[in-house]
Amino acid sequence: MQNQLRIPLYLGYGHKKVFTRHQLNIISIRWKTVCPEISHDNETTVSTSSPRWNILHSEPVYNPTLVENPNLCKSLWDRLQLFNPDKTLALNHNESIVSMILPPPNITGTLHVGHALTCTIQDAIARCYRMHGKTVLWVPGMDHAGIATQSVVERDLLKQYSLNSSQFPINQSKSSAPSCQVPSNPRLLLGRENFIQRIWDWKNQHADLIREQLNSLGLCLDWSREFFTLSPSHSECVTEAFLRLYNAGLIYQSESFISWCCYLQTAISDIEVEFRDISESKFLNIPGYEKPIEFGIMDYFAYRVIDPPKSSLSECNHSGSRWDEIVIATTRLETMLASVALVVHPDDKRYQHLIGCYVEHPFYPNERLPIIADAQFVQPEIGTGVVKLSPGHSQVDWEVAKRHQLPIKHVFDNSGCITNTGSEFDGLPRFIARQRLVEQLTNLGLYKRRQNIGANGGRTALLPICSRSGDIIEPMIKKQWFVRTKNLAEAAVKAVHSNQLELFPANQKLIWSEWLKPTNHKDWCISRQLYWGHPIPAYKVITSNSKSNDDCDSTDRWIVARSINEAVNILTDSGLQSNDYQLIPDPDVLDTWFSSALLPFSVFGWPNDTKELRFYPLRLIESGQDILFFWIARMVMLGVFLTGQVPFKTVCTSKLIYLIVGYHLFLSIDWNNRVFRINYSFVCVNFYIYHRHYPSIIIKCNMIKC
Repeated sequence: MQNQLRIPLYLGYGHKKVFTRHQLNIISIRWKTVCPEISHDNETTVSTSSPRWNILHSEPVYNPTLVENPNLCKSLWDRLQLFNPDKTLALNHNESIVSMILPPPNITGTLHVGHALTCTIQDAIARCYRMHGKTVLWVPGMDHAGIATQSVVERDLLKQYSLNSSQFPINQSKSSAPSCQVPSNPRLLLGRENFIQRIWDWKNQHADLIREQLNSLGLCLDWSREFFTLSPSHSECVTEAFLRLYNAGLIYQSESFISWCCYLQTAISDIEVEFRDISESKFLNIPGYEKPIEFGIMDYFAYRVIDPPKSSLSECNHSGSRWDEIVIATTRLETMLASVALVVHPDDKRYQHLIGCYVEHPFYPNERLPIIADAQFVQPEIGTGVVKLSPGHSQVDWEVAKRHQLPIKHVFDNSGCITNTGSEFDGLPRFIARQRLVEQLTNLGLYKRRQNIGANGGRTALLPICSRSGDIIEPMIKKQWFVRTKNLAEAAVKAVHSNQLELFPANQKLIWSEWLKPTNHKDWCISRQLYWGHPIPAYKVITSNSKSNDDCDSTDRWIVARSINEAVNILTDSGLQSNDYQLIPDPDVLDTWFSSALLPFSVFGWPNDTKELRFYPLRLIESGQDILFFWIARMVMLGVFLTGQVPFKTVCTSKLIYLIVGYHLFLSIDWNNRVFRINYSFVCVNFYIYHRHYPSIIIKCNMIKC
């Protein structure tokens, strides 16, 4: 027992003879306070040569097998509180403090090799600082990971109920037509409260697994300060940050294009969109569809020209059609239901005589679409040189429509079904509607042909895919909450150029400045249509003058407040009586990156004036280079604004681990269950080879199966 109790002192503080006498005095005092049963005398100083402080005293060389057994060290580290800086600071208030936070792993499942890499790097940094006499605080925690966790739990529920798309109940939400064949998600079946409870059950189960894995790595974390990003204290911080940004005019509500996942029925962040190059026909499994859907095809179809110029009726255009019709090519045939115009290049002689003419929409007999010219939009060499304009479902089209003062038409509901067209296609999922459109256009004699995208010139198209669900992303105009990033980004760039913030490696400084240029980024959409996450602290005011509960045309009908009681007080002060209105909480939640951006100070109790804030700002932050903008930059932007100082002094970015096929482990959903799996026979073969080449360098280490 006595020998075992001596183990953590060596493990927790480093190698033999690395302590100052002051540190050894502190160690000795702690040892005797926590474990008085092993104190043999009244000495307060420990000799580095004493075998009872060094388990390697009798070993001729460093022997990792003696020190890599977590069953011996972890419980004793916790018992001695070796990684809690409070006692050290109590003895010496002037101790130099180094504070760090572990980038919180998502509770989506178990950890993978990428987590092991970043944990190892940070553990080495923390121990290095401690060996140099610094008081180190390294705070662990876990991220609620809104959309990621919700998606994983939904898939888990599907497995539990043994449901597939053909068995799933049909979505009968208000925004969907009754005939829509896209299935509901489990969250819609269970309801908000029941589904959230399922996620809490998931969180409690997987949090234990994550702690076990982190402990198996032997990390010097202070578990007494463990955080969870959806805890009440963090919710208070998130709410306060939202209010301060809103009151400063940096948060606003507006209609804008966002990336929409029809299967999850929520906006998603750019980091959750994966792009796949596609140049030829490919069938992909899309959630909500029984059969694979074909992509990579260019469909050619025609609009009939109304009263075409008589001089051209006897001529044929380049595609073989007569000039009483105009042919276009598209990869998104279903959006022709939202088209408001056709666009040609003003210098394209093939179509100059048609500019100003109109075509009839094949499925809207009373609608005429103008043929307009726009040199910025059309590339004559692509397709037929004619582009249909669907501004409700393409941001580029939307910008052209604004220039030409054209109307905006939306034909998809939140689940991706056709709606409000008054045609036979209403209620069909968008890709089923695409197939039906081919059939109907063929019957009308307007469908010309189909070919691979890359058939002419080897061109490719980028297919945006939701990394959480596998659904095809749909650009949609939605009313969302946004953060104005221009001034915040300028402050983040200034922090680097003024050397308040150091980026390592140095080339990240150029990337930082380039990403945060006003021309390279847009305002940050922070609202998500999910159940799992921090609620948006905003309340819609419904009065007798409101058109309906769904009407939110003006932002002055929204009250931003810390609670519904505070919102009532605000309205009372404005002269409204409680029976004059109804308050409806915003059903949306905040983007996970918003709460994560507050971590450097939320973990220490901000906005309350706590003693823990002495650990802020952090000494450094270490993370993968893939989230330099999504997390690191946003921490700096919000930290500078809310606290008046950069949230950390140094940023260290590490490389990612990639599979041979090119997918990195950090975002790969399928790798969540391949945690720390080691092919031991493969390792042994390589170890044997290395040992033959480097017999005096390679030493035997423990391999602990997790």
